[in-house]
Amino acid sequence: MKTEYYPSVAVIGRPNVGKSTLFNALVKQNVAIVEETPGVTRDRIIRTVTWKGTAFDLIDTGGIGTVDEETLAKGIDRQIEAGIEVADIIIFMVDIQAGVQLIETGIAKKLHKTEKKIVFVANKADSPAHDEGRYGFMKLGFGEPLVLSALGGRGIVELKEVLADLLPCCGMPGCREGSSVPLIALVGRRNAGKSMLVNSLAEEERVLVSSIPGTTRDAVDVEIKWDGTDIILIDTAGVRKKSKIKDSVEFYGSVRTERSVRRAHGILLMIDAAEGIGRLDKQVAGTVVQYCKPCVIVVNKWDLAPDIPVEKYLTYISDTLPGLYFAPVVFISALNRDRIWSPIEVMLNLLKQAGETIRTPVLNSMIQDAVKQRQPPRYRGKSPSLLYAVQTGTAPPAFRIFANNPAHIKDTYKRYIAKYIREHSPLQEIPLKIEFVSGKARGNVKTADM
Repeated sequence: MKTEYYPSVAVIGRPNVGKSTLFNALVKQNVAIVEETPGVTRDRIIRTVTWKGTAFDLIDTGGIGTVDEETLAKGIDRQIEAGIEVADIIIFMVDIQAGVQLIETGIAKKLHKTEKKIVFVANKADSPAHDEGRYGFMKLGFGEPLVLSALGGRGIVELKEVLADLLPCCGMPGCREGSSVPLIALVGRRNAGKSMLVNSLAEEERVLVSSIPGTTRDAVDVEIKWDGTDIILIDTAGVRKKSKIKDSVEFYGSVRTERSVRRAHGILLMIDAAEGIGRLDKQVAGTVVQYCKPCVIVVNKWDLAPDIPVEKYLTYISDTLPGLYFAPVVFISALNRDRIWSPIEVMLNLLKQAGETIRTPVLNSMIQDAVKQRQPPRYRGKSPSLLYAVQTGTAPPAFRIFANNPAHIKDTYKRYIAKYIREHSPLQEIPLKIEFVSGKARGNVKTADM
């Protein structure tokens, strides 16, 4: 089974050396805030960078720490510790024009104690005249730094080449990418009962369980077996509001949640029945939809809501999480061990669905029937035509539908086609990837006369 889990690269350094500018240059988007004021980055961001067949998650750590003189060192310490903790590769950035700063000597000492791979770069070499300054940084013990200008683009290609040479085929030692063992991530708000469920399934205390929200700050793999099937559960840190992420530990817990969603084959979205569905639950659901992962909505602590009819709560979920309308719902009590294996059983069925294929003639007959029942809306007096369709992948099932003027097909109609395929195939409870592309009629496949 496929995953979307990549090695992680963290950019660290003192404030105002250009970490966010480098982040933007590598991802080719202005997604990190860049200002001259040291410490201006408030949201830490993760993006995937691809280069010549390799890929990695780039993490902008610019906002970790504080900027006043009294607490600056402590903030930098947290940044370095967090970068070392989460990253496979660390980019240590200095300012070539400013020369070696005392705080960078302390950073270097910390980095020398780690076994992580270090890429040493000297930024703000905006012209070759600045290059001589790189030799002064050799006293930090990492050799001669790679000279670059994140703002001007100088040296960015060379940095990508260095990173590509260091990247493993997948993220972590012992990474199970491509494994036939199902990887199931438990995600959701803090204190929803994720760790309790993992421990109940494992029948031992494999992860720390506490009534204090946010106890789990790491993503923990726990191996279990169900009905002879080996399964790996990924217990993630609970998600909290960004405005309340006060330190690097909380932030990287949030980063791990997103990375766990991408890495996993399926997702158990934990909902606290007593608390209901909040904005953060919707954000997590959006992440699941974004990465097109099979999902089971697990309503935990159902024993604490005995007076609520199941049908009423199902309607509440449908209205509140419309993006997951296809996801099955299971009600459990992890504390009382009530129905704790139901989410696993349902998930294994979803993963089986995700591997299904629809034969091309059957798929095209399905599309034709959908068009007969509901034709695409006209656009400027003309009607788009759906010509033919093919399935291009599994896990998740991916389809390509060829049409004339696909740009004129409205999103509401695209959702209708997706729903029709789901309801008339074995793919009823999983997300589908469907792209509409320009094409011409072929063979004996009928075109829709609209």
